[in-house]
Amino acid sequence: MALFSKGIVLEQRKEPALSREIVQLINEEKPELLFIPPEVEGTPDLEQLITIAERAMIVDERDGRPLAEKLYAASQKQLFAVVADAVDDEPYVSSQLGVVLHHGESVAEALKLCANALDISKYCILAYKNVTDLTIKLPSRINTVKVIHIYGKYPAENRAEALFGTHQKKLIIGANALLHLYRAVKEYRIQTTCFVTVSGNCIANARNMELPIGTPVKDVLDFCGLALDPSRIVLGGSMTGQTITDLDTPIDVTTRAVLAFEDAAVLRKFNCIGCGRCVTACPQGLTPTLIYKHVVAGKYDGAEILDATHCIECGTCTYVCPSELDVSAKVLQAKKYFLATEQEHIAQKDKLLENRRYAWERMFRDFFAAAKKIGGLFSKKSSGKAVKVKVKK
Repeated sequence: MALFSKGIVLEQRKEPALSREIVQLINEEKPELLFIPPEVEGTPDLEQLITIAERAMIVDERDGRPLAEKLYAASQKQLFAVVADAVDDEPYVSSQLGVVLHHGESVAEALKLCANALDISKYCILAYKNVTDLTIKLPSRINTVKVIHIYGKYPAENRAEALFGTHQKKLIIGANALLHLYRAVKEYRIQTTCFVTVSGNCIANARNMELPIGTPVKDVLDFCGLALDPSRIVLGGSMTGQTITDLDTPIDVTTRAVLAFEDAAVLRKFNCIGCGRCVTACPQGLTPTLIYKHVVAGKYDGAEILDATHCIECGTCTYVCPSELDVSAKVLQAKKYFLATEQEHIAQKDKLLENRRYAWERMFRDFFAAAKKIGGLFSKKSSGKAVKVKVKK
């Protein structure tokens, strides 16, 4: 089914970073932090596991949410499975795959702890299969936990959500967060680090690294070295990341990669030729070329009809564009516009209701004030002498 899914086939270019050992960049000024664990006899139950994740301040690299919050939310639902995410389907990026490859048993053990605490019998590790430039392969099982390989075209990450069926609820946890959970359970360690791939055609020594949270990008580049002067530095995936110019930008938990590229091609500006490649490749079945043209022309109403808000921001349309147009940026611009417009509509509606309430209150206040004044005139007793009026005959 995945072979016929929409998307594109990408060269993964994960070597040599993936097959090398993960390097730790230690900050001597910030020693390892420990927390006071709850009393646990044997395997921690759900409440104890949530407490451990909370005290260890573990944040999932997939979505930036605290792991304790995700576990509690999962306990309020009827889940079908617990899944460890190590898909890493973007080129160059292997920060999750590397953790599973080199710390697989720890990840698997933490996954089983989560499944046991939530009383769920189904759990597995997801990894991307179409990594053809590697000599090292992930096993089919790690510590009795099954490793399911997702294959097919990019993006594969969105297919992970529907792996067991769209109607089945799942808890998906990043592989890196699970490793931090294992360390928290066994060693009471607070999460102070994150895992990042440092790669690109300008990096002299590409590899996966464990970095202190908040490490500046320039320190990472200095450690790995630059073989060429990069024309752009990308923070995040090669397809979905953002180009940065400030090398003092700190790395956080959700930073999956630091990529340095030297683009040989001269930046060209062409018009859309209407080839339709972006339409064919879009995994959501959108028409990015039409959305692009509407946004460029400033006609956002037309882009709304084309369902720009359904964009998953995979960057496929930009990748396949022969005119080298930044199509995904325009589609994202339209998406943000409509989401912002919807929020503005809600704010305007709330403001209108507030104004109406204030107007009604003022009207009633003025009415009662006038009624009181009129009532006072009728009830007022005249004072002083009566005036006699003489009538002439």
